[in-house]
Amino acid sequence: MNTDQNRMVNRGRVLFVIFALLIVLNEAANILFAFSGMSANFQWFKSVILPVLLIGAVWSLWETGEKWTRWGLATWALLKGITSLWVLGYVMYRMAEITPPENADSFFRISDMLFTMPVIHASIFVVIGLAFFFSPSIRLFLETRSPSSDQGPDQDPPFESQ
Repeated sequence: MNTDQNRMVNRGRVLFVIFALLIVLNEAANILFAFSGMSANFQWFKSVILPVLLIGAVWSLWETGEKWTRWGLATWALLKGITSLWVLGYVMYRMAEITPPENADSFFRISDMLFTMPVIHASIFVVIGLAFFFSPSIRLFLETRSPSSDQGPDQDPPFESQ
């Protein structure tokens, strides 16, 4: 590997660790919230099993660098982020629709207080999904983690050639 590839692999490692840490912390917080008793709508699959599976998928991606795991996590992150942004946008639209024009200032203050953090949270998942799909440095880093990395990052696997 030349120095440019080493830099890309190191950049991919840093990005992957940051994004993986965000996913794992988010899912661990979901599990803790579920067991704290503050949620009236406790569902084992949604509250515990799915977050544990996602944490396991992140760990598996770190260990194996599997392309299908990367694509699955990227798809999940994009869907989570986009659907959250859509729901937040819809709620903001409906609130704006029923707000009288003379109370527009109040609407903007309330929207700022209620929606800033959820929009940032959802946007982070969109960025994670896009990075897992399209970042060449993350792809190169995960290729070096895969068991079939003996071929080297410059060569395509036999089933992808042509």
